[in-house]
Amino acid sequence: MTRRALMLCIAVMLTGYFAATSSEHVQGSAGSQTALPPACGDLGEIVTQPIVDPSRFCPEYLVQALPHSDLATITSIAFAPPCEQLGESRDWCGRLFFVRPDEGTMMWVGAFDPETRTYALETFATGLDMPNGLTWYEGAWYVSGDSAIYRLTDDNGDNAADNLEIIADDLPHGVGYWTGSIGVGPDDRLYVSKGASCNACEESDPRRASILSYRLNGSDEQVFALGLRNTFDFAWHPRTHELWAAESGREYMGEDLPLDELNRITGAGQHFGWPYCYSTADGSVADRSLFDFDPDICEETVSPALTFPAHSSPAGLVFYEGAAFPEYDGDLLVVASGLSNRRIPSGHALYRVCFDRNGNLETCLDVNGQPVLNEQGSPTSRERLVPVDSYYGYGLDVLQIQGQSFYPEHPVDVAISPEGWIVVSVMEGRLIQLRPATR
Repeated sequence: MTRRALMLCIAVMLTGYFAATSSEHVQGSAGSQTALPPACGDLGEIVTQPIVDPSRFCPEYLVQALPHSDLATITSIAFAPPCEQLGESRDWCGRLFFVRPDEGTMMWVGAFDPETRTYALETFATGLDMPNGLTWYEGAWYVSGDSAIYRLTDDNGDNAADNLEIIADDLPHGVGYWTGSIGVGPDDRLYVSKGASCNACEESDPRRASILSYRLNGSDEQVFALGLRNTFDFAWHPRTHELWAAESGREYMGEDLPLDELNRITGAGQHFGWPYCYSTADGSVADRSLFDFDPDICEETVSPALTFPAHSSPAGLVFYEGAAFPEYDGDLLVVASGLSNRRIPSGHALYRVCFDRNGNLETCLDVNGQPVLNEQGSPTSRERLVPVDSYYGYGLDVLQIQGQSFYPEHPVDVAISPEGWIVVSVMEGRLIQLRPATR
């Protein structure tokens, strides 16, 4: 047995040790039955990559492997509302939906079969143009594709979309396999992120490297935020309703530059620097390598609220609101896809960004109540949850190259189930569910 295989076997045994519990029902005092949490592995095959803290998480596959090509197999994920919120019954109530750019489809995860230990996969819509963004709002799914925005509904109750409407069809296209996320803001408008067409250039179309805003019918297009090279995802804080957006910086500046960003967007019209400025540990720096401009522009652009290591590629994000992990309440969960531009990969991980009750960043505390430290040894608002910080004494560099993080695969989105469980999508065709380990 190889050393890596031995370590993975030990991880599985530890997961079972910490998470084992009875799944039988126990009689409550009032005569009702209360279900104990299912044992780790009872709701799917146990994930052995990436390595997790088995005292914290029970990792299981919702989808273990879909066939994939060079185009992303799974990107955005989102849960449908429960039937009581929907106002009518559908088999997909409360179920996880996901989009497949490679197939042009939208699908949902059905019931778990304990005999085959797999979840049923159902098709909701086909014929979509590279669907990437996905959100539910007031009775309909909204999906952003390469150059279109779709509105989909299941009106006849057959558990598939029978009404597919293209509400916008002229968005900038051809910027790679993640062509924009979508969400509905507190102002009841649609927001869509569109990446740049290049690594570093002055765009002729101001809608690129931006976040766009529309009415719910796809009209009244507006450029809401600018200078965002590649915003994979964004989310509104549940209390302050401020918009937070992840951004992946430019490439080919070496292993450690520029830092990737988490941006706080407080109003329309803000510019976040690209392509003129990039982030370093000492602040924003003018990028004069490609074209001439007044470097003072960097004093007028908005600096990031938080940074990630270079080439981490922060992607999907969601504010945690759930009962399963109360210690994360109000915090932002971020998956970082990672790039191949470093000798030792960065990203390929699930992070927690810590917020106080007023919606401001605060220092994260680890499971022992100690401040989490960044790469420079200073307290930080960013904690890496997966892979585990240290595995038998090995740091992230060893975990990455041994394939014990998500590496070499790329996590791209994160969502919270109705139970409060954390679900991560992996571009290469996996869906991973993180339930709390039984304590």
